[in-house]
Amino acid sequence: MLVEGIFDGTAVRPLEPLELEPNQRVFIEIPKKKFSPTEQQKIDEKIAAIDDIFGMLTPEEEKVYDDVVSKRMNFKERVTI
Repeated sequence: MLVEGIFDGTAVRPLEPLELEPNQRVFIEIPKKKFSPTEQQKIDEKIAAIDDIFGMLTPEEEKVYDDVVSKRMNFKERVTI
């Protein structure tokens, strides 16, 4: 479930009602930042280049590549692209 909310200075308040039990534990992921159109274009170009590379790699090489990339990037701070 993806929930949009607003931080009011004390707590994150959802914009829509949620069907949750009182005191139910939830995990909130805060996007690090939004990208400018120029930054987004550079990211898209890099992703396209990576997609080209994957056509040349064996499944084992793809796995190694994925492992290296995930270690270099902090996926705890995901940004929707």
